[in-house]
Amino acid sequence: MIARDRIAEDHGRGFYVDLHGHSHPTPRVELGYLLTGSDLSRSDAQLNAPRFPEQSSIRSLARRVDLSFADIVRGPESLGALLFGERVTTVPSPLIPDPHGEPFFSGGYSTRRHGSLDGGVIDGVQIELHGPGIRDTEENRRRFAGALARSLRFFLETHYRFGWDQAGIPP
Repeated sequence: MIARDRIAEDHGRGFYVDLHGHSHPTPRVELGYLLTGSDLSRSDAQLNAPRFPEQSSIRSLARRVDLSFADIVRGPESLGALLFGERVTTVPSPLIPDPHGEPFFSGGYSTRRHGSLDGGVIDGVQIELHGPGIRDTEENRRRFAGALARSLRFFLETHYRFGWDQAGIPP
């Protein structure tokens, strides 16, 4: 049995994270859901059109929850908003809904392959981290790891109804 089948069988849904570093000139975390910068530059009403969730790596989540797609991607309980709440500049988020024409990683092969674009119940995101303030020192890596863990925990508890005991992770 492969991992995704086990996750689906045991939990009914899952969330895949593909973590990378980037060297774009703008120091921010980039969240790739297989949506381009051009897609993200659209209004919330446009982003809520059926084609955008259907072409994303969080297709299963968009079908399952009672939130607009724009809210899932950049609303107040989005992963970007949660990271911003931890003082991590992030796109997309309520404060930076799109990359404003600057370089942006929208998600690559692994996010496409392991997210829910082609069906299934495991959603995915590619998280791209800039260097300064995030990856450049042990202290910054530790601080960011805590911020990401807290953000993911809230995101998973809110949108996936995962409790840490259910996921096998201690509080």
